[in-house]
Amino acid sequence: MKRKFHEVKAEAVAAAQGQTQHYRILLDGVAIKTPVGHQVQIAEVGLTNELVREWAALPLNREIDFAALPMTAFVFALQDRIVPEGDKFIAAVAKKISFDLLLHPADKPVELVARQNQHWTPLVEWAERRLKTPLPINLTVMPRTANSIAEQRVMDLMRGELALPHYLLAAHQIVDICGSTILALAVLDGEITEVERLFDLAFMHDEYQLEVWGEDLEARHRLEGIGDSLLELWRFLELASGIVADE
Repeated sequence: MKRKFHEVKAEAVAAAQGQTQHYRILLDGVAIKTPVGHQVQIAEVGLTNELVREWAALPLNREIDFAALPMTAFVFALQDRIVPEGDKFIAAVAKKISFDLLLHPADKPVELVARQNQHWTPLVEWAERRLKTPLPINLTVMPRTANSIAEQRVMDLMRGELALPHYLLAAHQIVDICGSTILALAVLDGEITEVERLFDLAFMHDEYQLEVWGEDLEARHRLEGIGDSLLELWRFLELASGIVADE
């Protein structure tokens, strides 16, 4: 599929009574649609303008590189998957709390244990207060049974205080990339305010291994790719939340 369109612009769509105004993206006057066929609808001006920039930056008469459209991909996923299948994604985010990365710290070496105690333990304690239930630490290799109370508390949060579709998309992505519901909730709650800290917390073990054994190009490339993915997700979350002013 090549870019044949010349003009890319956003258009405000009048809101029906009781609904909020939204925007759509027009390519030569034709509104773009998601892969499922939904017309793209965006509530935030900043995110809308970011999509306009993405599509306008595509080279004319060249194959469309969808990797150059990360914010568009998030909007597509939001409308095609998160909104219609919200309960499934909430359940997936909640389920991970029973097998959370931060609840399975290392028991050696002492340097790594000390780092995890310093940086992970305060977040686990925060999550216990937030969810109002204990989150036992597992130092063994044996699998633990599901923590049904904690899972229910996470579902209650995602259906209540944190019941925004872009929050659910971000939470599911963080769980998928980082392996931690605690980290996802901490981001949504503002307990983690920088994407660099999110990366450092989630990939502490990987970075420690590179420190001890020396740099490995393949491992470093993998971590850089993960870092780029988290940066894109963070950008989307800020734009969809209206946190970032349009640039």
